[in-house]
Amino acid sequence: MAAPTRTTLVIDAGDLPSLVAALLQPDPARVVLWHPRATGPAAAAQAACARSHRGLLDDAPLFETEAWIPPSGCAPTRALERGLTLTQAACVGVPLGVERIVWPIQVGPHVGAVSAAVDQATLATELIEAGEGGERRGRLMIDVPFVDLDETQILDLADDAGAPPAYWPCRLGEPEPCGGCEECGRWLAAHDRLGLPWPWSRATTTAGAEP
Repeated sequence: MAAPTRTTLVIDAGDLPSLVAALLQPDPARVVLWHPRATGPAAAAQAACARSHRGLLDDAPLFETEAWIPPSGCAPTRALERGLTLTQAACVGVPLGVERIVWPIQVGPHVGAVSAAVDQATLATELIEAGEGGERRGRLMIDVPFVDLDETQILDLADDAGAPPAYWPCRLGEPEPCGGCEECGRWLAAHDRLGLPWPWSRATTTAGAEP
């Protein structure tokens, strides 16, 4: 029997929203993962987590792309960086024949930010389809399932999906999440609000600066 077509690409940053988005897909056999390699102290840990997600999804294919590093003196806006992420995801997924790109972006319940992210996904879809010149069969969809959720809601979904702690909530590249950087802080606080155990030690070292 032929293997099923991989019709869904999940953008996997090695973080909790990415892991939950992948686990919630109805058919893991149709999922492909794409990891945009980050820069900074936590890059290796994030990549390792993304690779570990394959085993949770019936050994889904994982593609990795080096992060785009802007020229010296250039500081692209977050919106431009997000647009580049979606374009890179399409460059991986479209040749594979995917029909959906799952972008697990999370901006919280802020109407303006939610609207901007949804608009960006819509515009990216239109740009990709225009570049294909009408050669695609069917419409490419970019889903933003978590765009308006906060951290506690993501943790609830993670619990429902049975997600293991196979993600990296730290920006400092410590052997264990430090508990002191901004990323650790927001997830540690969400665990506390829900009364959930923190999967790592409660170390709160803040040595070093956030990159």
